[in-house]
Amino acid sequence: MYIPVTPILIDKSANNLKTRFFVIKSTNEMDVYSALKWGIWTSTELGNRRLSEALRAHHGYGNVLLFFSVNGSGRFCGVAEMLSTHDQDTMVGIWTERRWKGRFDIRWLYVKDVPMSFLRHIFVANNEGKNVSCSRDTQELYGEVSSVLFHSVRHVTKRNPTGRFPDAGSLQHVPVVDWAHLRL
Repeated sequence: MYIPVTPILIDKSANNLKTRFFVIKSTNEMDVYSALKWGIWTSTELGNRRLSEALRAHHGYGNVLLFFSVNGSGRFCGVAEMLSTHDQDTMVGIWTERRWKGRFDIRWLYVKDVPMSFLRHIFVANNEGKNVSCSRDTQELYGEVSSVLFHSVRHVTKRNPTGRFPDAGSLQHVPVVDWAHLRL
């Protein structure tokens, strides 16, 4: 799956402080479909707090980008920008499990299946040097790892190899991204 976007350049240095990157691991595809449809997400209480703190720290200064994957799928399925901090009091009723509370707003930048086999060369130092496919929910990715993963997702040309997610054309609620506001 792919949503056409205007190409951007990412600072490949380990000192890129303008953007923070996190892995989102969903327990099931239905919650990711809901996120695609409604442009919102939620995580565990600890994960929501971690992501909200990252966004507050970068408010007006940089971005928080989220790499989405469904546990056991063997792929990343998209990248979204976090737009708001977590609102614990809003009950949205779209998540598959009642334990998921509240929401924060996201804007999808890429929606495409990226097999983990394409990412075997990316290891995460702050996760015991494990492959990026072993990252936990709300695991932050630092420096070169985040830039390499973003570049890999951006440039995968094998689009929607399994048909797991709908084609971008059927996602009318997902806007084409105007990259001018991003400070990468």
